[in-house]
Amino acid sequence: MRDPGVFVDQEDTVFSAVLLAGGRSTRMGFDKSSLLIKGEPLWQRQIHLLQSLGAVEVSISGPAHGPWQGRGIPIIEDTIPFLGPMGALVGILEKSTTDHVLILAVDMPAMHAGFLRILLAAQRPIAPIHDGYFEPLAAIYHKKLLPSLRSHLANDQRSLQRFLRECVAQEQIQTYHLHPAELICFENLNTPPPDHPRS
Repeated sequence: MRDPGVFVDQEDTVFSAVLLAGGRSTRMGFDKSSLLIKGEPLWQRQIHLLQSLGAVEVSISGPAHGPWQGRGIPIIEDTIPFLGPMGALVGILEKSTTDHVLILAVDMPAMHAGFLRILLAAQRPIAPIHDGYFEPLAAIYHKKLLPSLRSHLANDQRSLQRFLRECVAQEQIQTYHLHPAELICFENLNTPPPDHPRS
């Protein structure tokens, strides 16, 4: 829920937005970003969502040869592959031209602009949480978190849950406690619907 002592108008927020689409879709069996949602490829649907928020730049974190190739969208490839979302996050923050970066996973088709604007209104690093579990792939990060991220990876610690718990304890990131009605935003796709077409 909104805390009137913390949240301010989104108009003052300068941020970048990045679609996280570098997963290997092991459980899906093929690149889930190519699934059609209401006739539109999922990755394109999510990009349009991010573009609607007023970011100064919108990029994709994923392989250069993805379905977005040649579409004019900046692509951020992992500097070191196979390190998971935390490795991708390091590359994203390194390349961002703004301090604040909104991250959104490609496999959350129910996510909507209204919820993301609530996060942006905080004007600070913020991560949704529910029952003690963070939703780290629809959150806002800050460049100042880079040293800690690099330290975790150097020690082969790739859990964003652990990383975020430490950030909260050190007051480097704020939590946003999800309302039950908001949980639907975080339903993700791991298996294709029956007979679902691909782009």
